[in-house]
Amino acid sequence: MPRPKKKNWRMASYSLEEDIKETLKEISEFEGISQSEMIGFLVRNWDAGINPTNKLNNLLVDRKKLAIKMEKIDQEIEKITNQIKQFEEWKKIKSQKKNQAIEILKRNILNKDFENVERLSKTWQRMTGIPAIELITEATDQIRRSGI
Repeated sequence: MPRPKKKNWRMASYSLEEDIKETLKEISEFEGISQSEMIGFLVRNWDAGINPTNKLNNLLVDRKKLAIKMEKIDQEIEKITNQIKQFEEWKKIKSQKKNQAIEILKRNILNKDFENVERLSKTWQRMTGIPAIELITEATDQIRRSGI
């Protein structure tokens, strides 16, 4: 399937001096556009230095384009900021749940209910995002440190 046309192009053939052709190539590469686009730019803006009204109009158009681009960037920044806030809230909630999980696991370890400890650790693993073995290990370490 052919690509849809973005612009209405028409082929044109020009003879240029070698040094002008090289300069055109260098300028277009520097600007990151094709040589055809560079020629189009020069034609559209040839009187901008002479006619200040055209130059002003070009600057206003450029400003509008940049304002639209800035608005998109601002929206993306706001979106990412909200995601960061949500992530931090979840992190805080998970941290609080970790302490709660360890206390429950400690209680069951002290009661020597090891089957329940395994089942509870897997449940808390889903809620906190911390591996079950880590929760059990931390609960056991806290029991040992407390000297019980």
